[in-house]
Amino acid sequence: VLISPPDPAAALVWAPGAGVPAHGHIEHLLAYGESGYAVLVVDIRGNGGKTPGHPLDMEADYTTLLSGGWPQVYLIAADLIMGERYLHDRFGTVPVWVVGESNGGRYAAQAAAADPHFSGYVGISTSGFSLRGEEYTGQARRFLLSVDPQALAGHIAPRPALLFHSPRDPVIPLAAGEELADAFGEDGEWFLFNGTHGVDGEVDRLLLIELNSR
Repeated sequence: VLISPPDPAAALVWAPGAGVPAHGHIEHLLAYGESGYAVLVVDIRGNGGKTPGHPLDMEADYTTLLSGGWPQVYLIAADLIMGERYLHDRFGTVPVWVVGESNGGRYAAQAAAADPHFSGYVGISTSGFSLRGEEYTGQARRFLLSVDPQALAGHIAPRPALLFHSPRDPVIPLAAGEELADAFGEDGEWFLFNGTHGVDGEVDRLLLIELNSR
């Protein structure tokens, strides 16, 4: 789903959270278009939209990797990167950020780490996996760290990272979000908001303020 003015000042590739199809974001993202920003919302594989797939399942993805296939987590990151390429093809040299909520924030971090053409990363109500891959060896270690935003933070820097989290988040605890913010160090900016889990009007307002200031 693309929302855009004719000549945007910047663009966002948006990865919704678990169970949210692309069209679920149209209403609140209209404000971004009205503020001069293009937003391409990707229909995440397995999120219940038009794109088939399964919900986030690291064990299934690792099994796919061992059999010589591409894990779905890698395919989703590639989808987001293709979104960035599309926006640059359509709008030229505008800055393109990648934004993700909850699980979408993890996919967005993978995309930003892999693609230096993203101008920055935004994570909303998201976290890493506490570097659990370091508890393993060999291919399991490499795979788990390759999908962990905390391990990928150094590959996103020195590009900016904006992280939004609610102290009342019932899904991903605040402490987990703080771990991810700490991984970015001085390249990360940490924002608390008054909602629960996922984007809300306050996050939209804060994010637009940040984009307008850059």
